[in-house]
Amino acid sequence: MNDLTVLLFNSKSPSHYVRSCATHTLFGKHVVGSEMLIINSDASLTTVAAFGRSLLLTNQQLSLWDQNPVAETARTGQASGGIELDEKTGVETHYYCYPFSTPSHTIGVLVMIKSLPYEIRLDEQDQRTMSMFGGLWLESLGASIQKLPDLSLPRESTELTDRQQNILRMIAAGNTNVQIAAALILSESTIRQETVKIFRKLAVPNRTEATKKARLLGIFDQIAS
Repeated sequence: MNDLTVLLFNSKSPSHYVRSCATHTLFGKHVVGSEMLIINSDASLTTVAAFGRSLLLTNQQLSLWDQNPVAETARTGQASGGIELDEKTGVETHYYCYPFSTPSHTIGVLVMIKSLPYEIRLDEQDQRTMSMFGGLWLESLGASIQKLPDLSLPRESTELTDRQQNILRMIAAGNTNVQIAAALILSESTIRQETVKIFRKLAVPNRTEATKKARLLGIFDQIAS
């Protein structure tokens, strides 16, 4: 049984686990914090435990459709990393993201936060062990996803009608339903109905998520071409 497995088995809560990770020599020097996020059925990411310094980006509403390493790890089930710069202090934070996955899907992300860019080097076997046992451990704590978020692209961008593509583009530009209706010479009621259809086709709950997912999947590029 390796150190990663021991850490999990000895942890009775996410708070206990992230504290153990942040203080364990396995993750090297200069660790200033750790954070555990779980994936919700609406494709949002929620911090369930943090120790020490937290990610600046977790002050925002995170989702699978964001373009940052935390969301990338949640989507792909692959480890990733990145850098955040605090514009107020000029301090750089280096972070490394690891998936916690069941055999069928990723349900959480462990983020290790460092003050200096010394990479945390876990070999492939260690990463697989942490991912597998971590996913089972989170499920045992009741963190499993009841309904998986839809990670797919519509079968064709043409599944969105020309009108819906125009509305989606204007939503992404920050226009309100009233503004879109005036620009397209349609009723506000029609815009609302079309917006609901767009959300349904993209499997997202709101305008923000529709914009994020469309950008991530290149739908706007397809529309432009």
